[in-house]
Amino acid sequence: CGIATFTRDLHQAVTRQWPEWSTPVLSVTDPGFQYDYPDIVRFELPERSFSSYQRPADFINLSHTDLLCIQHEFGIYGGPAGSHLLNLMLRLRPIGSEGFWRRGHLPASHDQQPLEATAAVAACIEVLHATGDDRWRREANRCFAWFLGRNDLNHPLYDGSNGGCFDGLQPTGINRNQGAESTLSFLIALADMKLLTSEEVPPAP
Repeated sequence: CGIATFTRDLHQAVTRQWPEWSTPVLSVTDPGFQYDYPDIVRFELPERSFSSYQRPADFINLSHTDLLCIQHEFGIYGGPAGSHLLNLMLRLRPIGSEGFWRRGHLPASHDQQPLEATAAVAACIEVLHATGDDRWRREANRCFAWFLGRNDLNHPLYDGSNGGCFDGLQPTGINRNQGAESTLSFLIALADMKLLTSEEVPPAP
């Protein structure tokens, strides 16, 4: 398997360069098969089990992971249209852009920016169209709600007085600048959600 070979080679290269780093591996297991994995494999994900892709997210969040490298090939694993993998990714806690993760400190929880929420909305809608599974409509709504106040600060980023969008969430409150990127991100997500509410998504064949 090319993905397994690449993962092994990448792991070996990283551990040679930085032997003090913890570099666990998560592996997808074919239905009906069992493998004698080495100790570096911390999780086995049954290929067709949607819920099994949630558990590693808790491990990744709690272990303050610096970097996650995902080797994915559509149609082979990760669920229909990558839906199982998206289930994992939506439950990860991204590192904020305010300093990211300075050596010797905890990862930054802020700034959180509109662009990432827009990408999450779009990903959910694409998987909904590919699978016809209505759970992804709910996930798209959950991601869009970040703009409306369902976020760490319980504060809306959308500014109803002028149709703009604030630039993000900071540790001390809203970044009250309304740049073009943030406003366009909100408007793109809003347009996607309006289209979604006006269409019927047929079940996937």
